[in-house]
Amino acid sequence: MKDKIKEFINKEKLMEVVNKVKEKAPIYTKKVVSKVKEKAPVYMAKLKDVALKIKENAPIYLAKLKEQAIKIKENAPVYLAKLKEQAIKIKENAPIYKEKCVNYVKNNKKQVIVGCVIFIIAILLLIASVPSKKKQDITQAKVPTQVVHHEKVALPEAKVIEETEKLSPDSNLFFNFTATAKNAFNYQIFYTIKDEVWYSPKYVISFSGQAGENTYKIKIPAEKVYRIRLDFDAENEEITVSNIYLSGDQNADLNNFNDYLFNDIAEKTINKDGSLTVITKEQDPHIGYYIK
Repeated sequence: MKDKIKEFINKEKLMEVVNKVKEKAPIYTKKVVSKVKEKAPVYMAKLKDVALKIKENAPIYLAKLKEQAIKIKENAPVYLAKLKEQAIKIKENAPIYKEKCVNYVKNNKKQVIVGCVIFIIAILLLIASVPSKKKQDITQAKVPTQVVHHEKVALPEAKVIEETEKLSPDSNLFFNFTATAKNAFNYQIFYTIKDEVWYSPKYVISFSGQAGENTYKIKIPAEKVYRIRLDFDAENEEITVSNIYLSGDQNADLNNFNDYLFNDIAEKTINKDGSLTVITKEQDPHIGYYIK
């Protein structure tokens, strides 16, 4: 039996796998902690929204629970009788099942041991095969990727302004930013008009971005916003953004990139000129800011 086990276990390979797992454990832990820290404000806002909804619907839930409790109380004797019947059957058949299991192990010792060993090796190999690509933290770039002048000048308005004008003709709030990208793709601006509410598909503006360096001034049909999010509909695209601010009914400087939340961003760099360069990943790349 020992010879059979030695055929399936190579001590050197097992130790190599264990050492790899031990070596990568701090990296995985750091990635998890960083991700939780980055997403914490988002989760807290969502939890707050859920708590408000639960508080509003509590009387309805309590009424339903009370109704279910009455039904359970009425049917309890029936359920108990059925459970008692099942318990008696299990008790009667337990010795039979136990005897079958014991006999199978006695008659197939080698197969059981080999199966356990293969299962353990498979788990170790699965852990060792997890990729360990590090997510780059925000760093100061050695060389600026672009030169941007921060003087606020009269900016050309995007076509989307005319479309949002119909929704709220009295609004005079604008989201301004400069973006540099190699390719043309769509942008989306999500915003909230209440402090306690998270982003909603109802409050979003979509528009087409152009290749090269462009400055955008997008009208927002609201008097005041609390959260704002800039989405990039592009995968594996390098984009540099700068000179981000609100103007009109609400004025706010949004260029403190250390306070932003990042989602599906592979790399992010704050450049010496104050701009931000990101490389997007798939799914939902965006940067978000909570206006305090």
